[in-house]
Amino acid sequence: MKLRRGTATFWALLLLGVVSAVLVLVCDAGLVWNAQAELRTAADAAALAAAHGWAAQLTPEGLRGDEILSAVEQEVNRCLVQTGRDLSTTFVPNPDNEPTGDLVLGFYELTHGFVPARKQDLDSPWLNAVRITLRRDKKRGNAPGLLFGPLFGWTSAEVQASAVAVLERHVVGFQCTDGLPVPLIPLAILSDPTGQTADCWESQLAAGYRMPSTYDEKGQRVVTVRIRLPVQSAQASASLTRNGSTGPGRVDRIEPGNACVLQLGTHSWAEVIRQTASGVLPMDLVNDEFAGRFEIDPDVGFRPVAAWPAVPSLQGQELANLLAALSGLTERKEVRIWPLFTAFLPNSTTRFSVSIGSDPPLQVAVNGFIAARILRSQLISSNGRESTGSYLELTLQPRVLITRTAITATPKRSQEDTDEAVQNPYLSQPNPYLVRIKLVE
Repeated sequence: MKLRRGTATFWALLLLGVVSAVLVLVCDAGLVWNAQAELRTAADAAALAAAHGWAAQLTPEGLRGDEILSAVEQEVNRCLVQTGRDLSTTFVPNPDNEPTGDLVLGFYELTHGFVPARKQDLDSPWLNAVRITLRRDKKRGNAPGLLFGPLFGWTSAEVQASAVAVLERHVVGFQCTDGLPVPLIPLAILSDPTGQTADCWESQLAAGYRMPSTYDEKGQRVVTVRIRLPVQSAQASASLTRNGSTGPGRVDRIEPGNACVLQLGTHSWAEVIRQTASGVLPMDLVNDEFAGRFEIDPDVGFRPVAAWPAVPSLQGQELANLLAALSGLTERKEVRIWPLFTAFLPNSTTRFSVSIGSDPPLQVAVNGFIAARILRSQLISSNGRESTGSYLELTLQPRVLITRTAITATPKRSQEDTDEAVQNPYLSQPNPYLVRIKLVE
């Protein structure tokens, strides 16, 4: 009996030791896991804050690498302070963008993941990602302590966590996210990526950058683009009233402007004015034509969209309401998305006329998107001849807009493409105006 009691005591003590060791490991592992989870949450928040800080400093002309590093570092430090915990020692600046640093700028694509940029590549327009790594270790004097580890010679542990945020800028379209409207205005601007058309978006920008520089309240260079939309004649307005239509009637014999009004799921001026004031809603894109997304097919390079080449007549209330909506955007200094179009498509009724009803509407080829705010809107009349000389003129300033509603895609080039081939820069290159921020790792 004594032997049995001794054996039972031995196994009881052994089991107690094993249980105690397991409890020790569980307690210390819990401390390490909590520290790891805290760092992971902080790294995610810091990476997103860094990307937003980067995007907030962007201009259509881009940023230098040192400016990006400065903006990102400042935003990471601010984010870590706001966490309410002492995490400042987990982050060390990396001015030379060393690949193993806590803050690393680089390039991200789905197939290769995050690739750190060399210091000489920090000025590249393709730079699009930031990786934040937070560390707690002995070297920094912030290693998480262990409760029972010292019994086994372990006084602390080393933990780290990384997160990568991407500035996605290959924008091919938009969709409503979480029921929110797309901040897009249904006025499209004439585009010519070659810059050979005098009044297109690109040629006006190029001319503006050659002018003496002036700067706005944010210190950004003020370069402006003017767009003109003809005003319908009184005769067209009277015909519209007789027909009882809520959309624009036929507009004949008017000089073309360098803009048009897109039919984004709407056929009335009241809805166009509402889209101008508040953006494009989910209900505007529910029909079969859009299926919830206003998107350009990268393989084709453009999207055909029905359009009107003029705004309502001076005699109608619609024009006054449209001007009020535009004035509201101007006063609030709201940045909006503006579609670009390259041409009126050949299957349109005529180049400068449009009708509602049985006749097919005019169509334009939308080839890209930019962001801008309105500096001024005004009506201009020449020689008092409304039918040929009245225009709605808008003065725009290019800006950068961060939007969750953007649809992005990997730029594609076919094997037949050559470096000399003329490509659509709004689909093949990073968009200098529009950004969607996403946490990827």
